[in-house]
Amino acid sequence: MSCIGSTTTTTHLHVLFQACMNAFDVLFGAYVGLSKDATKDLISEAKMRDLKSKMQQWGRSFGADQHCSSKQSLDHQLRLSESQKAQTARELAGMVADIDELKGMITARRLDPKTSVAGAQSSVNRITAATNGTFKAK
Repeated sequence: MSCIGSTTTTTHLHVLFQACMNAFDVLFGAYVGLSKDATKDLISEAKMRDLKSKMQQWGRSFGADQHCSSKQSLDHQLRLSESQKAQTARELAGMVADIDELKGMITARRLDPKTSVAGAQSSVNRITAATNGTFKAK
């Protein structure tokens, strides 16, 4: 089923939102069995769970969690503003990439506790900024 009023091939926002939720779940799996020592210079699992909770709240508030065929969906609400829809899609896709990058760092740390996670903070900062800023319920 296609989105109502969709005029471009932009990925549906509800699909990207679900990919973001799935990425969080995969990330949580990476934390399993790791000591606090191994993740001391990374963001805590509790903080990531809090960020996921904020994203879920945002998704419910704006309809990102609803299929594009629903008139309450974010896809439907932004159907006449391709630029806003594209920007939201970029933000969601970027969040998925940042979460995946962080998961990769945690996985590397599991394999070698001395692995550098120099890029972790920038990924965490982008995820936090997105959940606290771009995706903040108005």
